[in-house]
Amino acid sequence: MAEPHNRSTPSPGEPDAPDAPAEELLHALGLYSYAITRSRTHERLIEEAGIAVERAGVSMLRTLRTQREPVRLSDLADLLLVRPPHVTRQVTRLEAAGLVQRTRDPGDQRAQRVELTRRGRAAVDRYHRAVLDSLAGALEGETAQDVRTAARILSKLSVAARPARPEPARRADRADRAGRPARPKG
Repeated sequence: MAEPHNRSTPSPGEPDAPDAPAEELLHALGLYSYAITRSRTHERLIEEAGIAVERAGVSMLRTLRTQREPVRLSDLADLLLVRPPHVTRQVTRLEAAGLVQRTRDPGDQRAQRVELTRRGRAAVDRYHRAVLDSLAGALEGETAQDVRTAARILSKLSVAARPARPEPARRADRADRAGRPARPKG
């Protein structure tokens, strides 16, 4: 026969449980992230902004919007938490649409950098305005201080969720994994 549950420690989900606030936040974040990544939400926002870009492209445009100078493709991949080939494909699509442009990195002619074009800046600014208008409606009645507190907490969670950047593989390590001897530097 099962022993009765000890009620001295609240269960998760109960209002007095030590993790109750984190549980509530996790639940709310799950609902919000699901809602904003749905196709209908994306379609409504891009229609309001007057652009025809898939979700991954919008994320790239929004990230480029925050950069003060052209970004190396590898750095953009790090910012977006994706692999470089994904960035290359998206940049090619966005470049064909006239929303971004590539340039050679002056410090390394093998590397490319990407930045918004004027058309891309205007498009992402319209998208940004559509998102802000949507948020304004959802946040109606909330104080500016509460919104700032939410922003601070979400920023903290975003930083904590980002994986630590691994150290670059040493030349010998890469060669060893490929099954060939390391070449000397030089």
